[in-house]
Amino acid sequence: MVPSPYLAVVSPNALAGSLVYKLHAQDGDEGNNGEVEYFLSDGGDGRFEVDRKSGHVRTTGLPLQRDKEYLLTVVAADRLGSRSPPVVVSVIAGARAPQFSNASFTISLPENTAEG
Repeated sequence: MVPSPYLAVVSPNALAGSLVYKLHAQDGDEGNNGEVEYFLSDGGDGRFEVDRKSGHVRTTGLPLQRDKEYLLTVVAADRLGSRSPPVVVSVIAGARAPQFSNASFTISLPENTAEG
């Protein structure tokens, strides 16, 4: 599923139905068998829901705790029962600190570069 990394921020005062994140998965099958559905398999304390057809993560209207991180485990499946590996969407109610999104970074320096 994309987009990755699965990081989101939502206002602690968000109204019911507020869009938090958009997941997207593709299946190689054609026709009805290629249709993907999304399922919230764990997490969120009932404060989030995932639309089965669109993959949109939305608030349910239950109160959100400021600066709390909610971890939502989501799975995508096709009509034949094939399932994606689960992904964990991290949703913070409030502000998220700056962070690196790549697992690694590569730089190149010429061999004769001076220190400093």
